[in-house]
Amino acid sequence: MKYIGISLLALILSLPSLAFAEAGEFRIWPMPGGRDSRPCGTALDASGMLWIAETGPYPNRLIGFDTKRQAFVSDSEVSSGGAIRHMYYDAKSGAFWFGVDSGYLDRARRITREN
Repeated sequence: MKYIGISLLALILSLPSLAFAEAGEFRIWPMPGGRDSRPCGTALDASGMLWIAETGPYPNRLIGFDTKRQAFVSDSEVSSGGAIRHMYYDAKSGAFWFGVDSGYLDRARRITREN
């Protein structure tokens, strides 16, 4: 069984990080934004990419973590303003939706070389 999530202990220690556990092994990756990243919304897409919103920087950033390669592979700026609060992956459209506290609902899709 796999576990992927934002490390609560790391948040308490003000070191936001991603935690990944599998078969008794537990690893932690510091968030790219460091202490000021303030991770909030997350969504896991069909390819195993975990999308994490860093709400500390302005504008906010969407960070992609490839769970198969176990590495951060994407970093995108969200220009709609406000902090990202919730994220939802829609498998039918291959897109994920997220709300920002400035009153917007946004949609994003992973862009790969194949599409």
